[in-house]
Amino acid sequence: MRKRILIIASLAVALSLLSPLLARVGSWNEIRRWNAPDSKPFGHDRPIYLSVEHTHSFFDPLRLYGTDRLIVSDGGYAYILYFDVPAHPSKPWVDACDVIWATDSVTLISPEGLSISIDAKAVLKQL
Repeated sequence: MRKRILIIASLAVALSLLSPLLARVGSWNEIRRWNAPDSKPFGHDRPIYLSVEHTHSFFDPLRLYGTDRLIVSDGGYAYILYFDVPAHPSKPWVDACDVIWATDSVTLISPEGLSISIDAKAVLKQL
């Protein structure tokens, strides 16, 4: 009896320690992608794109706790920024956004004036 309680308690502790990791395991859906107009943006040797993705955990079967992320990537490594899309459903809002590629940054701009700018140095550190 005492051994059974110890096993159950150990499993409960292990599951609680793994819960943050399990909450991130799931699927994602790319809502929209913008490719950089330059073939070598920020001096990087491969093409770069910015995309907005919506993610859901496999442990959220009702899909109540989705998250949105902005990704700047070359198809390998990526700079990832989690943010809340200010509209539901998110696809029409994201489709209305525009992306401006500059020599030192990339900026996502919404029709309402929300602006998310990512410095090229931060992107290149991740790539």
